[in-house]
Amino acid sequence: MKKVVLVMLAALTGLLMLTACEEKHVTVSIPREEILEAIEKAQPTPEPEPIEEPEEPEAEPEEVEPAEDVSQQEKFLLDAFISAEGRKTVEAEALLEEMEPLNPRQAARWTELLDTWQYVNRELVMNWRAVPNDLPDDDSLCIVVLGYRLNASGQMERELTGRLETAQKCIDAYPHAWVLVTGGPTAPKVPENTEADLMAKWLMDHGTDAEQILIENKAMTTTENAVYSGALLRQHPEITHVMVVTSDYHMQRGMMALSAEMILGGGEARVVSNFARMVGSKAEGFMAQAEDVRTVANAHW
Repeated sequence: MKKVVLVMLAALTGLLMLTACEEKHVTVSIPREEILEAIEKAQPTPEPEPIEEPEEPEAEPEEVEPAEDVSQQEKFLLDAFISAEGRKTVEAEALLEEMEPLNPRQAARWTELLDTWQYVNRELVMNWRAVPNDLPDDDSLCIVVLGYRLNASGQMERELTGRLETAQKCIDAYPHAWVLVTGGPTAPKVPENTEADLMAKWLMDHGTDAEQILIENKAMTTTENAVYSGALLRQHPEITHVMVVTSDYHMQRGMMALSAEMILGGGEARVVSNFARMVGSKAEGFMAQAEDVRTVANAHW
C-alpha cells in the first residue's frame, strides 16, 4: 500500500510540474503518456468476481412400483404342491406365472423354495461317513445342530449327545466356522434347563470356543428350531453357507424347515450341506415337512 501511495504522489507531482511548465512555456522531459501510464498502474487491480457455477438440477427419484400382496396365491401354490406330494404341477407353474408381475421378489422366493423342496426329497445325498470337504473354513459357514428333547430330569438323552459328537467332527474339519445350537426348555419339570444351553456347554467342554457358538434356546419344535434359528442367522450377514447336523431320520425334515425359513425370511444364508448321525430309523415323511413349511409360511404372511 505504501508503494502505491508513493507512486501516486510521484505521478501527481509530475502532473503539477507539467502544468506549471506549460504555463511558463517550459518543455519538460517527462512525456504525458508515461505519467498517465504510471497513474493507471498505481490503481489497485479489482479482483474478478467469482463465476457461480450453475447448479445441476437434482435427479428425481425413480418411482418404484409397490409390490402387491400375493399371500393368497402363495397359499394356493402351497396347497397345490402338497396335494401333488411335492411335484410342480401345471397349476403350480400357472400360479408362479401369475405372481411374477405382481410381486417378483415373492415369486422368486417361492420358485426357489419349491425347487429346494424337490431337491431335498429326490436328489439329496445324506453325508454320514465323512464330513464334506467342499465348504469354506471361515465365518461365512455356520454348522447348525438341531436339538432333541431332554429327559424328565432335564438332561440330554443319548440321541442328543450323539448329534453333538457328529457336530464335533464338523467343527474339527471347519474350526473357523460358526456353530449354532437350537432347542428350548423341553423338560417341563426342569424349565431352567434348555437343550441349546446344555449343548453349548458340551461343546465348550470338548474344546469349542464360547465366542464361536450361537445359542437359540426357545424352540420347542422343529418348526420353531427353523424360525428362531433363521432369525439368529440374519443377525450375522457374514453367514452365507449352512451345514445341518441332526439324525438321519430327521435330516430331510430339518433341512427343509430351515431352508423354508431362510428363503421366505430373506437374507443370504442357504442350507448347502449336511452331516448326519446314523440311527437307522424310518425317515419322517413328506407330510411332516409340509406341516413345517406351512407353519413357516404362516409366520411370514
